[in-house]
Amino acid sequence: MIYVGTSGYGYHEWSPVFYPQHLCYEEYIAYYSKRFAFCELNASFVRVPKASELSALIARVPSTFRVSVKLHRRLTHERGADLMLARSFARSLEPLVESGQLVAVAAQFPFSFVNNPESRAYLCRLRAALELPLVAELRNDSWTHPETLAFLRGWGVGFACIDAPEIAGIPNRTAVSTSDIGYVRFHGRQADAWWLPGDPRRHGYRYRQRELLSWIPRIREIAKRTRDVCLVFNNRRHAYAVLAAGGMTRLLERSQRSRSKTARARAG
Repeated sequence: MIYVGTSGYGYHEWSPVFYPQHLCYEEYIAYYSKRFAFCELNASFVRVPKASELSALIARVPSTFRVSVKLHRRLTHERGADLMLARSFARSLEPLVESGQLVAVAAQFPFSFVNNPESRAYLCRLRAALELPLVAELRNDSWTHPETLAFLRGWGVGFACIDAPEIAGIPNRTAVSTSDIGYVRFHGRQADAWWLPGDPRRHGYRYRQRELLSWIPRIREIAKRTRDVCLVFNNRRHAYAVLAAGGMTRLLERSQRSRSKTARARAG
C-alpha cells in the first residue's frame, strides 16, 4: 500500500488554501483525513505525546487512516546513553498500536550522525528499546554503502529516502528500502537554506509536477520490495505540502490507470 501525506497537519497558515477559514483546530485532523489516508505526526519531535491525545485523534479519523510518529529529538539529536525515554515514548503510542494504525516510528537524525561503530550500536539499542517498526532518516551519505544497508536490513531498520537539495554529503534521490516499510520524505530543494533550520525558505519550496513525476519509477521500485510505502511532504510553508501531496496522489493514480490499461491490452 502506498500512503501519501504530510509531516504534521495542525498548521493555521494552511487556511484557507486547505482548511476552511473558520474551521476550529480540533477539527483539523478529521478534515485532513478526508483528503489523505496518512500523516506523519511531528509534534512528538519536541514533546512526547500522551496516550490520551492519540486516543482522541483516533476517534476523529477513519479506522483505515494510518500514521507514523516522529521520534523525540532527545533520541536523535542528543542521543544520551539512557534509553528510558525510548521505552516511555513507545508506551505512549499504545493506542495507535492497538488500533493497528501505526505504520512506523520515524527517526530523523542530523547530518552529524555519521556511520561509525558507535552510531550503528546506538541504532541497535534504540531499535531494541522501542520494540516498534523503526524508519531512520540518515542525512549523511556515509550510511548509503551496500554493507551498511545490509546492516540496517539485518536489524529491520527502514531507510528513509529523502528528496532534498543536491548538496555534497547528502544522500542522492534513490530508491532504497531496508525493511518492509518504504519511506520517502520530501523536504524541498532550497540549497541555500538547507543548513539554516530557522530560515523560512527551507520549508517553503513548491514542487513542480516534473519533479514529483521523476519519483514515480522510484516509488514503484520501493513498493515492489516492501509492504507499505509512506510518502511524506515536509515543505509545509504556504500549504505547499498539501498541494504537493495532492499532486503526487493524482500522479500515482494516473500511473496506476496507465499500468492497468497496458496490462489489459497485453492480456487481450
